[in-house]
Amino acid sequence: FTGATGSGYGGDIWDQQTPAAPGAFSYGGGEGLSALALANENGTNFIYATGSGQHDGGNGGRVFISKLAEDATVLWTQTDGAEMVGEAYSSGRAAGCLDGNVYVAGVTADANLSGQPYLRKYAPSGALIWKRSDAFVGLYNGITTLGTNLYAVGYSGTNTGPTAPLDFLVEKWDENGNQIWSHTYDR
Repeated sequence: FTGATGSGYGGDIWDQQTPAAPGAFSYGGGEGLSALALANENGTNFIYATGSGQHDGGNGGRVFISKLAEDATVLWTQTDGAEMVGEAYSSGRAAGCLDGNVYVAGVTADANLSGQPYLRKYAPSGALIWKRSDAFVGLYNGITTLGTNLYAVGYSGTNTGPTAPLDFLVEKWDENGNQIWSHTYDR
């Protein structure tokens, strides 16, 4: 393949809506992907993609994660729509893999749009293993793994004006969802 539809310079090998139409939710409203993670599971490569999508016309979005085969076949999609009653918004902003599981980091917000950092662990089958949310206002923008631990980064504080304090946030978690430490750094 070459050109705009192939593997040549400037082209792609495949192009896939993730998840397939109408999207993560039957409403099919606004949605977007924010991050992906690659995993090799028993010799087979997979792609995990996360973001948010509207489940109806009255919300800003709900986190979703999709698992894709290397050829772009969507194997499963999981959302938090059923459990987010009363919550205004959630979004997956980062993804990472560790010991065969996938982790999604992002934000969940209440009706006042006060967001909290949000972390979820899924099995390779798509089953939710655990979810965590910090009590303070902030969000995660990135996640990485090292050894048997997860490291999530983002910010804490409120962004309500030019003098509102926003601090760097770095947290360490273990695979079981236990927070080992949390540090904020003043800018």
